[in-house]
Amino acid sequence: MPRELTFWISPFTTCGSLDLLISKAKHYADVASSSEGQWHANLLLPTHYGQYWQGDCHQTIPADALVSSADDIGPIRAAVEGAGVGFGVWGVPVDQNGAAPAAASAEAGGFYMADFERGPDFWRPGDDPDAVNAWWTEFWDTLGEGTELDGNVGSTLVPSDWELGYSNAMLAALAGGSNLVALETYGGPATSGSYPYPSLWPTPSFARVTPREPANTALACILAIDNLSAQIKEAYQLSSRFGVQVWKL
Repeated sequence: MPRELTFWISPFTTCGSLDLLISKAKHYADVASSSEGQWHANLLLPTHYGQYWQGDCHQTIPADALVSSADDIGPIRAAVEGAGVGFGVWGVPVDQNGAAPAAASAEAGGFYMADFERGPDFWRPGDDPDAVNAWWTEFWDTLGEGTELDGNVGSTLVPSDWELGYSNAMLAALAGGSNLVALETYGGPATSGSYPYPSLWPTPSFARVTPREPANTALACILAIDNLSAQIKEAYQLSSRFGVQVWKL
């Protein structure tokens, strides 16, 4: 069975078309497969920023990958999967108003990641576990019982001193509505200038986060793409069955 290598598409991608995004994901998976076992490429498409669809935001997503409603996701998904690449979506919760478009995106995309980074640009209520629980409750209530999304929803966590300053209740709430917490482990040999923090390398990140997460939380790495070759083996050994994620195309 191939391992899963999932690439986040940036809202400010420089790729000019969906075909180019697909080709880049396949290329990186092929490069990884040449030295570290067999890898299967997946793409995560940005669909919403809070209550606003990506098509309402200022960004550089190519026109054939731009989402202005949940109805736009199906044809994009079909094109990606038709090319042999897995598909999913991601969004930024921002506040309670983001739960409905998140659920609609998740249902159409089949796999969803909530970018719950700390800070008002990502989650305005701050260290408020009740607000996060309410967001997740609305998300799952919108999808309804028996949804095929069970097992295919994740959230993010930056393993920095600041973000790990969240209360234990807040960390539990972030993990509680999802099946996966992906750690933004962007530190590495090729990003030491941008992320000069040893704690943001994969192994130290897991060592700091694991004692604070609920025992049943599945963890995975999000590597900086510049560190992919150097860290993919380490990330795979640390990550759960969900494989390795990469920021960004």
